[in-house]
Amino acid sequence: MTNKKYTLTDEHRARLPEWRDKWIANAMSTCAMDDTDRDAVRVAVKGLYEAAGLTPPPEHRIVFVSSPFVLRFAAGFAAWIWYRRKYPTTFAATFAATRDVTLAATHAATDAATHAATDAATDAATRDATFAATDAATRAATFAATRDVTLAATDAATDAATDAATDAATRDVTLAATLAATRDVTLAATLAATLAATFAATRAATFAATRAATFAATRATRAATFAATDAATFAATDAATDAATFAATRATRATGVEAEKKWYTDLAPIMHHLAFVLGGTDAQMMLQCANLVYRMWLGGNQWSGWCAYLSFFRHVAQLKIDYSKWQHYESMIEHAGPFVLHSEFAMISDRPECLTVDDQNRPHGENRSFCRWRDGTELFSWHGVRVPRWTIEYPERITAALIHAETNQELRRAMTERMGWARYLAEAGARQIHQDETGEVLEVSGLNDGDAVARFVHVKCPSTGREYTLRVPPQTMTAREGVAWTFDVPAEKYQPGQET
Repeated sequence: MTNKKYTLTDEHRARLPEWRDKWIANAMSTCAMDDTDRDAVRVAVKGLYEAAGLTPPPEHRIVFVSSPFVLRFAAGFAAWIWYRRKYPTTFAATFAATRDVTLAATHAATDAATHAATDAATDAATRDATFAATDAATRAATFAATRDVTLAATDAATDAATDAATDAATRDVTLAATLAATRDVTLAATLAATLAATFAATRAATFAATRAATFAATRATRAATFAATDAATFAATDAATDAATFAATRATRATGVEAEKKWYTDLAPIMHHLAFVLGGTDAQMMLQCANLVYRMWLGGNQWSGWCAYLSFFRHVAQLKIDYSKWQHYESMIEHAGPFVLHSEFAMISDRPECLTVDDQNRPHGENRSFCRWRDGTELFSWHGVRVPRWTIEYPERITAALIHAETNQELRRAMTERMGWARYLAEAGARQIHQDETGEVLEVSGLNDGDAVARFVHVKCPSTGREYTLRVPPQTMTAREGVAWTFDVPAEKYQPGQET
C-alpha cells in the first residue's frame, strides 16, 4: 500500500522552467511598490491575521516604509511602545527586580572580594567584582524582559503566518543587511521615514496629550537635528570625507565580527538619538527591540523559493488542497519586500531599486553596492561575502596589515581578492617555498588566525586558464599537495586533467 498522492506529469515538467523564471524574477525584482501592490498587500495582511484567528490591525496601522532598515527600527520601536502602553507596571516591576538582583549580587561579590584581598587591594577588587556582577545581572534581566516583550507581542501572529520561515537564515540576512545599510544611510531621509512609520504604527497606543507633546518636541528636535546634522555632515565631507570615512570604518571594525554585533550602538548614533526622543529612559529597550525584530521578520519577495515550490502545486499541478489561507502569504511574497506582522500593526518594506549578482548568482557589486534602496540605504558584497563599503569603493586603501588584522576568514579572503593577490603577496613579503608544473607554494607571516605562518598555492586552472591563489594548510610542501588538499584527495591521486 502506498501513500503516494501525486505524480509529476510531462505537462507539469514542461512548465518547470517557466515557473522557475517567474519566481527568480520575483526575487530579483527592483520595481517600486505601486498602488496595485499596496492594495493587494492590505487585503493579504487582513487575510493572514484572520487565517491565524487574530484580529487584523486597522488599515491606518498597515504601514509602508522605504527599506528594511527603516522597517527594522520602526517596527522595533513601535513594538516597545505598544508593550509599555499595555503593561505599564510590568516594566517598573522588572526594573525593581533587576535592581534588587543587582544589589544582592553586588553585595555578595563585594564581600567575597573584601575577605580575599588585602586592605590596599580592596577598592580595586570591589570595583571589578561589582562591575562584573552588575553587568551580568543587568544583562540577564534585560534579555529576559526584552524576550518577553517581543515574544508576547508577536508570537501569535508570526507563528501562524510563517510555518515555513527559518529563524537562522532570517537573522543572518537581516542582521547583515542592517549592518551594512546603517553606516551608509541617508540620515535625514531615513530619520524622517522611521519617525513617521513609528508614529503611524503606534498612533492608537499614545495618549492624546502625550502624542501632542511628543510631536511638538520631536518636530523641534528633528528640525534641530536636521540642521545640525546637515551642517556638520557637509562640513566634514567637504573637509576630509575620504580620510575620515576610512579611519572611522577601520576603528569600528577593529575587533572584527565582534564590532558588528554591536551594530545598533556603534553604527547608528542617529537612531540612538531618535530612540531617546521617542522613548526617553526607555531608549535602550527600544533599541534592543529593534535588534530582535528578526523574530517577527518575514522576507517578502526575498523568500520566493519556498513560495515558488508550493504555488507550483496550487497553480500548475492544481492539487485538491484548500489554499484559501495560504493564498494570502503567496500574495505578500508577490507584492512586497520584507515585512513584519505584529498584534497591533503590520509594516511592509519596499523592494530595492538596484540588485546585482555574479555569474554564480551570489550577491556581488564590482565597484558599487550590490543592493540599494530608494532612501539611500545600501549593501555591499564581494562574490557572496558581505563586506564594508570602503572595501568595494576604495580597494587602493586595503593593506596587508588590515587583512592580517581581520579575524573573519571569508572577509579576509574577499579583502585580499579586492586588493589583488599580486599586490597583497608583494606587500605581505611572501616567499616561495616550492614550484612545479602544478603551480607554486608561497608563505606569509603575520596573519591574525593562530597560525605562525600561512601558506598559499598559486595555480592556473587547466580548463579555464583562470589563475587562483588558495589558502592551504601550513604544512603544505608542494603545489600538487596543496591543490589535492582542496579537492580532499591524496596528492599522489590528484590529476589536474580531471578538473571540470
